[in-house]
Amino acid sequence: MKQLLFYTFVLFSLTGFGQNKPKVDTVYYLLDTAKTLPTDRMWETNKSGGIKLLCNCLKDGGQPILFYSSIANRQMIDPHNLKKFKLNTLPQLITRLQSVLNDRSSLETVAFYLIMSAGKNYIIHRATPANSFDDVLRLIPDDGAFLIPGLKKITPDLLKANLNKDVITEGRIASFRIDPVDKDFILLGANKDDNLAVMIRSSDRIKFDLSERFKGKKIKVTGQVIDHKGTPVILITNEKQIQIIP
Repeated sequence: MKQLLFYTFVLFSLTGFGQNKPKVDTVYYLLDTAKTLPTDRMWETNKSGGIKLLCNCLKDGGQPILFYSSIANRQMIDPHNLKKFKLNTLPQLITRLQSVLNDRSSLETVAFYLIMSAGKNYIIHRATPANSFDDVLRLIPDDGAFLIPGLKKITPDLLKANLNKDVITEGRIASFRIDPVDKDFILLGANKDDNLAVMIRSSDRIKFDLSERFKGKKIKVTGQVIDHKGTPVILITNEKQIQIIP
């Protein structure tokens, strides 16, 4: 019976877990955190379901992300059946990620699977490659933006020290303004000393309910810190990146 279940899983793997899709190549990678010292790991993991490879190996200098659902698209296997999978090395995984993320047209040609230990057995997760924060936002549930791997938790006064990094911070919004030239929408913190500023580009404003619902509210926000005309701001492109804290 176990053999039948195993071969059934392999069949589903090759067809995207049972969906009617063209045949694709499969890449299996064993994320062996138990046997890899933290100082030797080339990845960051997150409980929400994802890893970020710590290499600036994409053509735009980005770091590859593999995102997966912690509930859906997963299968438990035992150590005996694990031996039947052709596992990729980390350099091989990076090469395959480079090929699909640098050439977006080939995303449908490769299926990625992360294998992780679960007690005496292993769990295989179907993973989706991404090369940016925005890519992952399109894949995650509404409350998942703050669980993306690689985010750095900071206080608002440290925005300037974290330019070009993806961060999480909290603060109270006192007001907002619209840039007179670019028409970008900027939420400003109540405490001028902590320099909290959240920016929504004019091209993205249609995605947001930009009433005064944030005014006077304490918020949690996540996004990349950028320089906007000499001021560090957190750039957000999706409503999932900002939440009102009760």
